[in-house]
Amino acid sequence: FLEGWFDLNGLTKGAYQYGYEFTNNVFGTLTVPTNTTTAAIELELGLVGNPSSDGLVQNNLFRNVRNAMYVYQKAGTGTDKFANLTFRNNKCLNTRLGEFVAANSAEGGTSNWKITNNTFRRLGSAPAMNAGIMLPGFGNNSDWLIRHNIISGFSTAPVLQNAPIGV
Repeated sequence: FLEGWFDLNGLTKGAYQYGYEFTNNVFGTLTVPTNTTTAAIELELGLVGNPSSDGLVQNNLFRNVRNAMYVYQKAGTGTDKFANLTFRNNKCLNTRLGEFVAANSAEGGTSNWKITNNTFRRLGSAPAMNAGIMLPGFGNNSDWLIRHNIISGFSTAPVLQNAPIGV
């Protein structure tokens, strides 16, 4: 059981299959928090511009955190991207996937993200969240696969991209 968040910045993959992997964990709290800015996993600039930045997030329970993943792109990254993430077989209760923030909306982006076989469910007591899966609104984004997910209880679309630059 993990309460709080993991802030990942400056990782190097080495000889491993993934630069980061989260498997079979429980993230969050037992009760619905009043703080709506929480995240379980935060990705920052350090994972960008490195083909070994591959990530795997699978078979986890995320509960009562606003974002399963929060992605922050710092200024000065140019065309570097958050690349090669697989997010699969997770259960997200009162939690959505993704809040994407960039210091310079023209830089960076994402590529090759696979979001498959997950459940995203907002229950009535949770703080308002507008979508189960948020898409990035900064930089150049490509090659997203969103398939076989169950998404319910959110206030707008199940999948939402609400900025001028997207996938």
